Amino acid sequence: MQSSCQPGSLILDKPTSMTDASWIEEYKQWKILKPSQIQLLDEGAQSLSQTWLLNQMWCDWKEMKKLKETELPSLAPALNDFNKDPWDE
Repeated sequence: MQSSCQPGSLILDKPTSMTDASWIEEYKQWKILKPSQIQLLDEGAQSLSQTWLLNQMWCDWKEMKKLKETELPSLAPALNDFNKDPWDE
């Protein structure tokens, strides 16, 4: 399944619809928004240009969610090698 935000990127989890209101509350918590953006999220799009803005915010939320859910690799083995003195070998 292809993402509508970036061509060629894969979505590994269940896709979230723009009609699902849960993304709006998360987006409001994660971003500092202008009053006009908050109004657009609360009331919905009334024109084509507002639809584009709403879609941009949804794509921004999808990218942020992907970053927040990404598991970072453990750095413990790399730090052990970093702390070794190369002259001790």
